[in-house]
Amino acid sequence: MVIFAYRSLFPLFKIVAGKLLARLIFSSIAAHSKPITSAFHYKMKIKYIPVFTNDIEKQVAFLTEILGFEVFGKKNLLPDQEGVLIKTNSPDLFMVVMTAPDGSYARSQIIINSHDCLSDYYNLKMAGVVFSNEPHYLPMGLGAEFSDPSGNQYLLIEERSYNSLA
Repeated sequence: MVIFAYRSLFPLFKIVAGKLLARLIFSSIAAHSKPITSAFHYKMKIKYIPVFTNDIEKQVAFLTEILGFEVFGKKNLLPDQEGVLIKTNSPDLFMVVMTAPDGSYARSQIIINSHDCLSDYYNLKMAGVVFSNEPHYLPMGLGAEFSDPSGNQYLLIEERSYNSLA
């Protein structure tokens, strides 16, 4: 009778023991291993965002007078190409307004964080900004898109978490 019970439980014992052994091995490996990252990963950061235009004065006026950013100075980022530094609300992040070296320019896509998308939408609209749509819900929050006089695209976004109850 004891032999019968042992033989019928042995396959179950092998499965449970195998799972426990696997957990011990993998938890031991995980505890002693380090994540694989680049040596420069934690040191690198974005500092400049190019905003290309064919009319620097008009673009700077839009960014300062309409969007409320400040001119910080001038900087040569490309050979023989001086750009106007625009200070953002992030201390180490600047937009650089410049013409493209080859005369044509690629349009930038810039995301602006808002604490109150509806209020900012109406204030910018009153200042003459033409939006391509009204504020609407996106996966990352409430947003509205607009363009500047040079055709660069902006997304005004109020980030929201739709997964939390608070």
